[in-house]
Amino acid sequence: RNELLRVFDYVRTLEAQGQLRNSDLATAKWIERGPYQVGGRTRAILIDKNDPDRKTIWTAGVSGGLWKSDNITGTEPNWQIVDDYFQNLTICAMTQNPNNPQEMYFGTGEGYFGSNSFRGQGIWKSSDGGENWTYLQSTNNPTFYFTIRLEIHPISGDLFAATLGGLMRSHDGGQTWTQVLGSQAGFGRNDITDLEIAPDGTMYASAGHAAGGTSRVYKSSAGLTAGGVGDWQILSGFPSGRRRIELAVADSNPDVIYSISTATNGSIGMHKSINAGQSWSNINGPVFTYNAQAWYNLTIEVDPKSENRVVTGVLTNAISVDGGGNWASDGKNGGSGLVIIRYAV
Repeated sequence: RNELLRVFDYVRTLEAQGQLRNSDLATAKWIERGPYQVGGRTRAILIDKNDPDRKTIWTAGVSGGLWKSDNITGTEPNWQIVDDYFQNLTICAMTQNPNNPQEMYFGTGEGYFGSNSFRGQGIWKSSDGGENWTYLQSTNNPTFYFTIRLEIHPISGDLFAATLGGLMRSHDGGQTWTQVLGSQAGFGRNDITDLEIAPDGTMYASAGHAAGGTSRVYKSSAGLTAGGVGDWQILSGFPSGRRRIELAVADSNPDVIYSISTATNGSIGMHKSINAGQSWSNINGPVFTYNAQAWYNLTIEVDPKSENRVVTGVLTNAISVDGGGNWASDGKNGGSGLVIIRYAV
């Protein structure tokens, strides 16, 4: 509350100095959509495939739990808190079965550590489109305390969880798990911080944290029915010296992959592959004038209908419509920062 009062005083000062004008807000490219009842820092957004109009949105905050709106395109979207009594409200990941949209999952625990990051308690599942949620007791262990990404393979139907305990795979809807990437599976690092699945079933994962060490990008292309077991390879062509790595695969062309990452010196880099990750070229990305928080705020996504339309977010947001050649930024330096972007399709 004290910080909020300080911000109010600061805004009043800007208004008095003529530095904050209503006309700026009238031409804003971004419009606030909520939740307005303190939804928390948004780390996950899911556009509900059960709604043919794609107006139903699920959003999760790392300090505010799970929220739902069924009219996100309305002038004033309505939001409902799904449940105030989950055993853990630090929700950071969501996914929905593309072949059975009634099956949904969310994972807990914020794995990008700051002074106000909280431990999770595993994964919850819904079999009725989000009406009811059940805690998966199989995830009641330290492996799943920080579940950063959840994905369901479109071909095998396997559930994958990218955690700080490794990349975990379940054949049976979360009842049992096997580590397919990490120290137990023959790879040195357990801190899997991103997971992307291309339309053809190829999987990409990044391992490595902003805290240090040598980060890696992995690929699994052959083990579709086996859920990627035994065929992971390190993409040696990915640039070295990176720490946290975020990936984005173009749905319209699975050979095209983008990455945004932090380096050991704190700088931000962008890279692109046009041959499914075998080689990478540097992108002269947008100038992020404030990147000290990229270890926490970092994301990239590709428009599913255009391999050349890319959006990035750190503490400022930027977009390219020519495959990373040129960039336009919203210029909101020092803002709250875009954490996760998802396109509606």
